[in-house]
Amino acid sequence: MSAPDPFFTNHFSIGHNDEEFLLQFGRMYEGQVAPAVVFTAITTPGYARRLRDLLSESLDRYDLDHSTPGTVTQ
Repeated sequence: MSAPDPFFTNHFSIGHNDEEFLLQFGRMYEGQVAPAVVFTAITTPGYARRLRDLLSESLDRYDLDHSTPGTVTQ
């Protein structure tokens, strides 16, 4: 199994049922009525929590690396 080519995404949606989380990644440009979904991932609640934690940690590191003294980051 080889890795797929990377893709740009600027639209995200997340849904869930009792056992799974559905994450959709897509592209939406000015003038489009709906986003074009380019990737869908289905995972368990446990792995969804791990993804949340990894994304939060990465954003915290990004904010530290790219902050300007005296500015507040969200």
